[in-house]
Amino acid sequence: MSNCIFCEIITRKSPAHVIWEDNDYIAFLSIYPNTPGVTVVIPKKHYGSYAFELSDDNLSGLIIASKRGSDQLPGHYP
Repeated sequence: MSNCIFCEIITRKSPAHVIWEDNDYIAFLSIYPNTPGVTVVIPKKHYGSYAFELSDDNLSGLIIASKRGSDQLPGHYP
């Protein structure tokens, strides 16, 4: 989608500090964190921003991707 910063990050047209990714999701550090380690996790396919409009499979995949991304941060809680 044009003019989407997240799509540009996925295609590497915009920089990001990626901490984890797989074929379907990507996790990167926020450029405006309110606490250290704030991470943005998004699907690699463009969707709207309202999470509850996602299918159950996509939403559960996003939650699992968030867990995997958090494992990459120092001081995470196993």
